[in-house]
Amino acid sequence: MKVFEKSSIVGVLNSPGLAQRAFSSRLSGEFYTSSIYGFAFDAVKEYWLKYRKPPTKNILKRLIEKSKLDDDSKVLYAKKLLRLYGVDAVESDFSIDNLNSEAKKRTFVRDIERAAEIIGSSGDVDKAIKLMNLSTTTSLSDFTSWKSYDYLDEWENRQKRRKLTKGTVESIGLMTKLKVLDDYMKKGCKRGSLNIIAAKTGVGKTNFLVQIGVAGLFQGASVTHVTLENPYEQLSTRYDARITRIPYDMFQLYDFDGEKKKYRKRANKTIKFLRESLSSKLRIVEAVPTKTNMLTIYDIINTAKLEGHNTELLIIDSFDIMDSLAKFEQKRLQVAAVYWEGKALFLEQSTVGWSSAQLNRVADDEKPSLEDLSEAYDKSRISDKVLGLSRTIKDKIEGTCTIGVLKDRDGPDGYFVKMGVDFSRMLFKGE
Repeated sequence: MKVFEKSSIVGVLNSPGLAQRAFSSRLSGEFYTSSIYGFAFDAVKEYWLKYRKPPTKNILKRLIEKSKLDDDSKVLYAKKLLRLYGVDAVESDFSIDNLNSEAKKRTFVRDIERAAEIIGSSGDVDKAIKLMNLSTTTSLSDFTSWKSYDYLDEWENRQKRRKLTKGTVESIGLMTKLKVLDDYMKKGCKRGSLNIIAAKTGVGKTNFLVQIGVAGLFQGASVTHVTLENPYEQLSTRYDARITRIPYDMFQLYDFDGEKKKYRKRANKTIKFLRESLSSKLRIVEAVPTKTNMLTIYDIINTAKLEGHNTELLIIDSFDIMDSLAKFEQKRLQVAAVYWEGKALFLEQSTVGWSSAQLNRVADDEKPSLEDLSEAYDKSRISDKVLGLSRTIKDKIEGTCTIGVLKDRDGPDGYFVKMGVDFSRMLFKGE
């Protein structure tokens, strides 16, 4: 945590854009475990709110000298803090986000404790409920709802970030690891993006999301896959088949007798190797459609984080059957609201997001379009990438499929690629 705290102070001292972000949040010195960095945050924030710029090195030195610290502490604080001027602030953005999340969690826990005290001392349940409603509302619409940067002042930091992350997942994004598709897209899915795989019923949307989950896992991203349609046992078996390349039915029926014992040994060996070699994790969450909204997803992510699983790729199958926080009489507005809420969640949590969407029955079986999406306008408008998956009768006979890039906010779109499939093993043969 102290690494994040030091990095955040580097940011507020050297970058006006990061200072504005940090000081527009609920974050304050009380949330810092280091008294030095906590003091620095509050002192710099007070100066910023008055003059709208970070203090210079000499001004911070005077602020320390005029503080109520004892003489020994003033010497120590000055020695620690003044050396942070001119330090590269390239990681400070990430550190401020992490401290903001920690501040939100601690504030929420504190509000729960206050609500419990109210009920225990006065029995005023209504007052406690009002407090928790306010806390929840603030949690969903706090400092992470906007970010402000000074374009010219941030020039050097942008170039340093690009240089440091060149060629990495952080720069390129998470790829599908389907070569024929990635070769066209060039760039993958970035943090904060909402990405959709759209298809008719029974064509292979969930299988594609399994491919995305495996690809993310192998690229070093910790994955959380929330399933609202398929039970855990079914989805985990699909992952078993995809990762080991052993037929789905063999796992489902546990058909490893006789000559097939070698497949069980191969599967055990594969999983053992992955456990030992991967730092990333895959977590599958089974949720009830009619009882799942974006608050449920927040709870899933935060619970996982407390257990050491920091979600970097979030797959939700599917937004189409989730409940929205906002309530509308028309079904299409309810569905649209879920997509807008989901995009906000991915941005706030700085995670790559994927979901599946239904294509209309009248969609072209060979080359679907954005207009073929159910409730197309809001889905296509808010999404960063929309891929269309189709399989004609001929495709099913020949073991092939077509994937079209219907929208790509960060690259070319409007093209279609053909690839083989083997859904007995959950494979798209585009690697």
